[in-house]
This record gives sequence, structure tokens and C-alpha cells, in this order.
Amino acid sequence: MFLTKKPGAWVLLFSGLAVAWGLSPALQAQPRTEPAARPQMEGEEMLSGKVTELLKNDHDDVDGLLLDNGLQIHFPPHIGRKVVELVGKGDRVEVEGRKETLPRGEVVFEARRIESQGETIMVDRPAPPRGPKGKGRFEKPMNADGVISEMHENHRGDIDGFLLEDETEVKFPPHLSAELQELVQAGDEVRVEGRRHVTPHGDVHLHADRIIAVASGKTLERDEPGAGPGPRPAPPAKPSRDAGIDRDAGPTNAEIMKELRELRKLVERQEKQ
Repeated sequence: MFLTKKPGAWVLLFSGLAVAWGLSPALQAQPRTEPAARPQMEGEEMLSGKVTELLKNDHDDVDGLLLDNGLQIHFPPHIGRKVVELVGKGDRVEVEGRKETLPRGEVVFEARRIESQGETIMVDRPAPPRGPKGKGRFEKPMNADGVISEMHENHRGDIDGFLLEDETEVKFPPHLSAELQELVQAGDEVRVEGRRHVTPHGDVHLHADRIIAVASGKTLERDEPGAGPGPRPAPPAKPSRDAGIDRDAGPTNAEIMKELRELRKLVERQEKQ
């Protein structure tokens, strides 16, 4: 900045300062903007309550919460460790999500976001892995023989496996609870064929694909919910050439044309005579 004794220059100098002051964004007061609220998806709602129980799936992975209002919160088991680190029994949680029906018919609240003690867990849904269908396609084979020391129940009261005397923990689908109890009980000797599964906590379980009762020789095999035992349905019959043709609907175009050709030949023969 400099000074000049010319009267016109003083006017130009102060005029320029005034314009610069008014146009400089650094000197203008900027309005404070609040961060945009996270959009809520259609059909979602926010619910809250106190945790009374941590729920586990058939693999012993935490995949849900039971609240004091009876609401069952569900989330993918791969975030179970994060939830366990943040939430315990008696803690209050706020959950954003929507109600959904599981394959077994249970209505749960599928979480998209879980908040507790000032922290937030965003629930991401992993993409289904490529390759052959089935949860245990990447697990190593594992077999065991021994005597059952105790039967195990899940939080719904279904028998979902047992413990052998050598401390091998065997897991089996709970929808086959009745069939499993008919096959074996505590004290029975069994042979188990399946896969080695390691939980996020480092526990090793034997996920049984086949359980054999040694005394009776009877066998129980794993199946997916809804498949059910019994004979497989017969393959659909191969459709015949006449499938879909209504014989009561009158002659077809091909039949009409054939009759016309026969009539034409008959007329031509009569004209030659």
C-alpha cells in the first residue's frame, strides 16, 4: 500500500479498497451449514430398547439382539464382533431398519444402523460369494467318533447339536431337532461326518452333514430348511406334440387345407371323365 498527494488518486484508492472489501470471499461472513441428514430408506423406522440377550445362529455366531420389549433385532454375523464390543446386556440401543420375515417364518427387525453409548455401527450386507451353492463349500472335512455327554439347545429351545466326551462340539440344523432327538440321546455312541467351522471368537465346531447312531445303525443327514425328507418329486412329463391343442375346438387350418385339396382332386377327376 502507498500514499499519493493527488486528490483524484485518494478517491480512486479508497474506491478500490471498498470494492475489494465487498467482493473478497475471505472477508465475507459465510452462513453456517448443517450436515445433511442421512436419507432414510422407504419402509424403515427407528426403534429402541434395552438388550436382554445376545442371539446366536446355528454356527454360534452372534447375529441378533433381544430387547426388553420383545423385539428381535437381526444383523449379519460378520459384524457380530463389533456389536459385542459395543453392546452388552442391559445397554440401551437405538436401531434403524425394517421388519422382515426369515426363511423359517420368524418376523425380525433387520438392522441397518445400530447406535449405543454415542457410537454407531453401520450394517453392510456382504455380496453373496461366487461358486457352488452351500455355506460349507470352503470348510475342511472333519469327522468324529465318541459318546454324547450332553445335548445342546439354542435360545428358541431347539436341539441344535451335542457335546462329545472328548469336548468336540457338534452343530446340526435346529429345524431337524425332533429327528435328532429320535436318533440319539446323551450317553449314545455316534459317528459324525461333516466340516470344520471356526467361529469369529476362535471356537472350533464340527458342522455335521451326517450323524450315525452306532447302536442302531440309523443315519440322519443335513438338509436345508424347507427341503424336508421324503421321495423326490417325479420330473415333469415331456410335452407331446399335441399338447395345448383343443380337439373340441374344430378342425385346424392344416386339416381344412387338406380337405380342400382332396375336393379339388375329386373335381378334376370328374371333369376328365
